[in-house]
Amino acid sequence: MKRKWIGTILICVFVTACSGVDTINSLQAEAPSAADQPESKPKPQQVRVAAVGDIMMHNTQITAGKQPDGGYHFTPFFQEVAPFLKDADVTIGNLETTLPGEPYTGYPLFRSPGALADALREAGFHLMTTANNHTMDAGPQGVRDTYHQLKKSGLQPVGSAPSPEEQGPVFIEKNGITLSFAAYTYGTNGLPVPADQPYLVNVIDLEQIRKDIKYSREQGADWITVLLHFGQEYQREPNQEQRALVQQILDHGADAVLGSHPHVLQPMKRIDHPEGAKFVVYSLGNFISDQLAPHTNDGMILYLDLIRDKPDGPVRLEGASFIPTMVHKYPSKGERRFVVLPLTEEKPDMKYPALQTEAWQSSRERTTRHMTQWDTIPVHSPKPLESEHPSKRK
Repeated sequence: MKRKWIGTILICVFVTACSGVDTINSLQAEAPSAADQPESKPKPQQVRVAAVGDIMMHNTQITAGKQPDGGYHFTPFFQEVAPFLKDADVTIGNLETTLPGEPYTGYPLFRSPGALADALREAGFHLMTTANNHTMDAGPQGVRDTYHQLKKSGLQPVGSAPSPEEQGPVFIEKNGITLSFAAYTYGTNGLPVPADQPYLVNVIDLEQIRKDIKYSREQGADWITVLLHFGQEYQREPNQEQRALVQQILDHGADAVLGSHPHVLQPMKRIDHPEGAKFVVYSLGNFISDQLAPHTNDGMILYLDLIRDKPDGPVRLEGASFIPTMVHKYPSKGERRFVVLPLTEEKPDMKYPALQTEAWQSSRERTTRHMTQWDTIPVHSPKPLESEHPSKRK
């Protein structure tokens, strides 16, 4: 298994200068000894991880992104939430479509333009989970094409791979903290994964998940996130199978479990565990889609703030917060348009056709109430970590 790393290179240049001194009329002060100087307290290492739910592309969305020259442009879908996606060191979403090239189609076999990957990277994403029930929609070659398109656009896939060497957890090092991500799906809608190519997509297998967690620790991971595509569609509460599986994965050593697939939000909570505070959200809901079922326009951006208080100390969960989001669909030039709105205010602070205060408030209140029923997790205040302002992050 090849160890996949995404890292940052920091180049520090120190410049010193000396000013002239009149040696006749002035006395040279002695430098204080090391014993006289107070010990400097090590600065905590901090990382913020952001996560969203299902990124879907129905036919209407593909049409909305088509340009007069025949190309595609999806950046406007995410222009309002981009600053909040970038308010994190690592941002991840669930790509519930494929990127194999033309022809482009929506449900039931999703095939989207590669321009979607460019728009997601521009919006602030770093990782895309690609283990879900639509992974095989374009066949084995579609899995490879999707992987390579994401990499070309500067995004790291997790959960599918074009070869055995690329399968397995993805590691990211930020601010001195090593993160591990691994993704798995319950199935692929009956579309077969070739028996001789099981690496194409990770399916939920508790023993394999246990091995991947163990491998991540051996490779030095400080925080392990497992991403599961599971549960029942359109159900707002997790079932017993979801709860039991999450507990087993946490007991095997994962620090966080982030769920997707139901297309609606399911609750989240911090968990007191003998190994330390852990976190679960059973479903992050839809981030963008053109689904019409109740609650499928409600979504969220989850933030997990991690900290290491002292060198060689453990990394712990310092806090969790979230921003409710809403998919707004509106008419423009005779066509249906889409934009993901961050519901940070009680009333709309932006103008779009057909954007109603009542719909904004209802979605915001519904999401906040539903996602805090198990734990008093606050709505996120867009305040960067003290370690680094997001405008300086690359």
